Amino acid sequence: MRFSRLLPIPLLVPLLVLVPAHAAKPPLELEVDRPVHATIAGRPVTLRLASGTVDHVTLNDPVVRRVGLRPQREDGTANLEVGGLRVLKGRHGGAWVRVAGRWQEQQIYWFPGASPLPLDGSIGPMAIAEPRLTLRFAPGNAAPALRLRLVGEIDTTAYGLVNGKDFGFLVTVDPGVRRSLPLVSAAVGAALANRLGGRLVGEPWSEDIVLGVRRPVRRLVLDTPLLLGRLRLDEVAVRVGGPRDRTQFLAPGQRPIEEVAPDPAEMTVRGRTLVNRRVAYVMSLSRTQMEQYGCTHLGIDKRSGHWELACHVAQDR
Repeated sequence: MRFSRLLPIPLLVPLLVLVPAHAAKPPLELEVDRPVHATIAGRPVTLRLASGTVDHVTLNDPVVRRVGLRPQREDGTANLEVGGLRVLKGRHGGAWVRVAGRWQEQQIYWFPGASPLPLDGSIGPMAIAEPRLTLRFAPGNAAPALRLRLVGEIDTTAYGLVNGKDFGFLVTVDPGVRRSLPLVSAAVGAALANRLGGRLVGEPWSEDIVLGVRRPVRRLVLDTPLLLGRLRLDEVAVRVGGPRDRTQFLAPGQRPIEEVAPDPAEMTVRGRTLVNRRVAYVMSLSRTQMEQYGCTHLGIDKRSGHWELACHVAQDR
């Protein structure tokens, strides 16, 4: 998921200040269910914390008018794309954003005539000018269950990188939605099935991807569980069929996932390999999985490049 035709975002150059190690500032803690109070272009706004979607600030159209934002003079278009398909026509313009006492100049996004977001809009952790953040799902402090390298940026989101010898993908956490199973793109689903064994079971259903955009998925039951740190996944929801976007496509050379009861028509669609399209390698964990594994928080350390999910998994109980 990305916004097309983005302009470079001006960066602030911080001053070098020597601070004793014992005086290091603790991470900024944000409760995922509480609004984020911010100032944009000198006007107060109330934003939803949006982890696992797109991190840059997105405002509802009436708020853009209230704040007084204007589109970028040169190429101010910023269409929302999900898997390479445009789903909303958008614009963007620059403004100063203040959160938790820190200012940062960045691009703000909106969809003329549309108000798809709760509150005034949304902001993600990569758009907050703090080097270390804790996203709080529940009280307490569980032990780290999954430690990964942090990747991503303001125009994507905070991903953890699973990077094995012959297998890799990105993991993100979206506590704003509930999905019965972890959601994976077709390429990740095919890789899991080819490496661990697995079959598609049952009929398709649709899941929300972003801003009400829904895509069809199927249940993939794995022969051998996927172990991510101390998390064990026996099944996932894998992107299939429907509108043609990157989350549907396999990488060149990947085999389609086999059916429990093969359906030739479905296999024709799912087995398509388009070598000229970019392929998504993403797994998204939702609020359902955070509760299932007893996850208390996600730590994001931009300086050290660490992405750390803390959970009370079954082995701990």
